[in-house]
Amino acid sequence: MTAFLLINANPGREAQVVRLLENMREVKEVHLVAGPCDIVAKIEVDNEQEVESCASKVRSDEHVRSITKIVASLGRPKEMDSLKNLEEMVGSAGFVSSEYGGYEITVVDPPTFPWYDVFIFLLNLSFDIWIVRKDESVIILSKTPHE
Repeated sequence: MTAFLLINANPGREAQVVRLLENMREVKEVHLVAGPCDIVAKIEVDNEQEVESCASKVRSDEHVRSITKIVASLGRPKEMDSLKNLEEMVGSAGFVSSEYGGYEITVVDPPTFPWYDVFIFLLNLSFDIWIVRKDESVIILSKTPHE
């Protein structure tokens, strides 16, 4: 899990806070910045409890005035897992497989198949879509277009 700590240090004490951060194993990057905070630290941890633990350690330093946590990744969101999303969307009305940089979807129950949702989902991924008949089945083929 990736998170960012936005840290405000006491005036003139930024270097001490940076040294503290550089000595923490969870901290992967540290940047002095201009803006609403003084320091941005990128951390990599296993869970939200470790984000809080890391933030608490930084917050307890006497040179830190305030800290804000931003969790960049809580695992892989369903929206990013296209194959899983398609499988859930199609359900028992078809079969989804990953093929040639896209998807092959075999429609087994046309009346209950979520045609509109599947087409919109694939179009939102900027996929080209073909519909073919193979034996008695309808197959939806999709893949990213060649540019």
